[in-house]
Amino acid sequence: MLVADVLTTSEGVNAIVPEWESLARQDATEGFFRTPAWFLSWMRNMRPDATPAVIVVRDAGKIVGIAPFCRLKYNAYMWALCLAGEDLVCGEYLDVLAYAEHRVSVLETVWKTINQMQSQWDLIVLGAALAEGDLVREARTWAAANQFMFRAEEERISPFIELTTDYEAYLATLSKKKRKNLARARRILEEHGVDIKMYAEPGELGPAIDALIELHSLRWNHVQKSGTLGQPGFREFLKELGSRGTRGQNFFRLYIMRAQGRAIAAMLNFHYGKSAMQFQNGFDPGWELAQHSPGSVLILYAIQKAIEEGLICYDFLRGAEDYKFHFAHQFKRTTTLAIARTLPARAYLLARGAGLAIRKFRPLARKERLAS
Repeated sequence: MLVADVLTTSEGVNAIVPEWESLARQDATEGFFRTPAWFLSWMRNMRPDATPAVIVVRDAGKIVGIAPFCRLKYNAYMWALCLAGEDLVCGEYLDVLAYAEHRVSVLETVWKTINQMQSQWDLIVLGAALAEGDLVREARTWAAANQFMFRAEEERISPFIELTTDYEAYLATLSKKKRKNLARARRILEEHGVDIKMYAEPGELGPAIDALIELHSLRWNHVQKSGTLGQPGFREFLKELGSRGTRGQNFFRLYIMRAQGRAIAAMLNFHYGKSAMQFQNGFDPGWELAQHSPGSVLILYAIQKAIEEGLICYDFLRGAEDYKFHFAHQFKRTTTLAIARTLPARAYLLARGAGLAIRKFRPLARKERLAS
């Protein structure tokens, strides 16, 4: 018989980190954003106003499932249980973790536990979950059985590549024109002394992260926007995350392209299990050779490194930008599911209108939350 308890402190969460890591590694291509490193770094730096509400499921004392929820205040009168790690950052494929043989019973136990926690939440938000996964399917069934209001919206596309074992074989999957353009761009950049260095060790990541954020800001300031990495806490989030390698594995791959010693483009990927995940990038739009596709050359370099490491998937994560489909021909879909229990929460969902996405359903800003 499975039993569950709810961890509501960081100390409690830290105590189960080894078991949590083992569960995250059950998925070789989508497990990274379900790790305790992601959860704890996000909680500390991006959402310090959130509190853990991690449901731990045990079988005869052994942890067989974890639901990485947190509790957030959405406004002055409404609390939400959310899968932690998506809001304010590009966390993807969030899910309940479980060993395969316990998956069905773990999900049942999680929903039963959430039912018992009804005094603590008005709204449940499952963000960045696989649209066709069993979590979304079971959530719909559970909400309907309890006569809760639910809405699935904000569907996103995540292009990805099923990697071959040979880099030249991968290049052959690209169009002849694309291969020619990439080869020309790479040749021009090399002729001008451009080189690429990869940073992965925790001790060298700090300055590399600073360079990435500077280039990211340059890129977005050029179009009068701040960019994702410009949000408060993001620098600290990345630096803490980079220090949390699991089981001796460093999952950061931060590529920096330099010309005459000056950083002109950067890209941060995560390597976890058998997957490379392209997270954030930046470049100097004022560089005189910016028209020669330094970003595409950097992507191709990262794909080559992923193949050399024996990975099977290169994931561009959310966003259906055209450039991603220059390299990838497949995609996954994620969605956000909101479940309303109380009258205020139901009214909140109804007020958005049938055509509005849940991206507008945001918790209180940090300073508002702390002041309330």
